[in-house]
Amino acid sequence: DITFSHATWRQPSSIDGYVPSQSAVTALGEPPGSVMIQGGHGIEFQACTFQNSGSPYGLSVGSASQDIVIQKCRFQSLSGGAAKLGNVLIPKRCLSTNPAEWDARILFQRNLILNVSTEFRGASAVFAGYVASTVVDHNTIHGTGYTAISVGWGWGSHVNGTQTFAKDNHITGNHISSIMQALN
Repeated sequence: DITFSHATWRQPSSIDGYVPSQSAVTALGEPPGSVMIQGGHGIEFQACTFQNSGSPYGLSVGSASQDIVIQKCRFQSLSGGAAKLGNVLIPKRCLSTNPAEWDARILFQRNLILNVSTEFRGASAVFAGYVASTVVDHNTIHGTGYTAISVGWGWGSHVNGTQTFAKDNHITGNHISSIMQALN
């Protein structure tokens, strides 16, 4: 299921021009992408361009999506981040032991990300929340308002209790420059 958002979701911002929350997640919910995949299986984006979008993310993948490939795409001049992989605000599902409920086996590889998070400055260029067997490999990321790549969620909230399904994730060979131009 691929959903296209129509800029109906706007987040509050401060006078400083950013959403005062990490990776653009707020009490309003998961930050959407201009293109949203929810519960998708076996979907590939090859050599696509995401440009001049006003959403918190150019592309979002979640709600038990699996076997997703995003390769050789260009993410440029975006109000928010390039890609949000996985969900963060569904506590019951993040603790699931049923692999069918996981966001898993996502490949984000050889993409070019230029000048993102220009309005939603707290959005990461690539944000992967609760994901399993996800690879972020050999991407070029230049010019971000906040972080280049953020993986994980919960800030240790599951350390002493039931653990999330997030595991076997790999961040390799990425070229990162001129990041955190607005926030630290």
